[in-house]
Amino acid sequence: MLKSKKQKQLAVEQFHESLAQVGKNPFDLVSTYRTWAGPDDCDFNMHLSNSCYSKVLDMARFNAALSFMPSGFIAGVWMALGATHFKFLKEIPIFATYEIRTSIASWDNKWLYVLTRYVTHSNKKKGTRSPAPTPGQNTPPVGLPFVPHTHTPATTHDTPSCLAPYDSALSSLIASLSEREEPDGATLHCVVISEVCFKIGRITVPPAVAIASDGFHARPAASEADLTKVPEPYSLSNPPPHMEKIRAMKAKGNFRPLQNFYKGGWRDVPEDERWWMTALGGEIEEKRRLNLDLVSGVQRGLEGARYV
Repeated sequence: MLKSKKQKQLAVEQFHESLAQVGKNPFDLVSTYRTWAGPDDCDFNMHLSNSCYSKVLDMARFNAALSFMPSGFIAGVWMALGATHFKFLKEIPIFATYEIRTSIASWDNKWLYVLTRYVTHSNKKKGTRSPAPTPGQNTPPVGLPFVPHTHTPATTHDTPSCLAPYDSALSSLIASLSEREEPDGATLHCVVISEVCFKIGRITVPPAVAIASDGFHARPAASEADLTKVPEPYSLSNPPPHMEKIRAMKAKGNFRPLQNFYKGGWRDVPEDERWWMTALGGEIEEKRRLNLDLVSGVQRGLEGARYV
């Protein structure tokens, strides 16, 4: 309350800058949303209803967007959902706590592809293992009625598809995403790919512009004079070269210049001066291209379904 106007403006700038992901790789960030499978979210099979995966996904995805790109939302950007694909692998039982881990998969000139993984942690102690079932253990005793399992199968149905090329691309994507183990050994239950775009009013903001405006940047290249020396990564204390341009667009807490930049000001920047392309170059661009080859299969499959 007793601070001067200049001190207050400086405090606002520092707060906004503390939210930015300066010098980070967008593919390294994971937003975790924790919740539980309550009775109202579960079906008669006593596990999380398939419809509720999308219900909680809205909250988890928006939570991730706010943490990854806060400047855009402060400037008035909103996020539109174009498509979502779910791959159910294993049911989440009723009353279980689970995590929704959201990260960036890739992007193109319009769409940002968001990867979400639903996981749970085992209650079993480390080193314990369930005993192996004996032969015939799953066979119902003679004289008792046979009740089929109602759990969701983890395998894809065998119905022939008229979109075979797209199914193949989707299978490759799911295999590459779901087969890797979680870093903490958590159990994977569902993989989701969301196709979103950023809008300011009715104007589309390219994902690269939105991402780089929050400070994301590839690691600095090693000096040609000494290739063995590892350069210091970019951060608030060691900002990337274009950081001053970002700061100028939201100086003193005024985000109007950033709004104008999102609304089309980025088009006026000459091709050889587009700092956001440099910021997301190198290893980030390589990863983006690699992942885009995978997620584009999902997009083609969803688009192809319109003509079935």
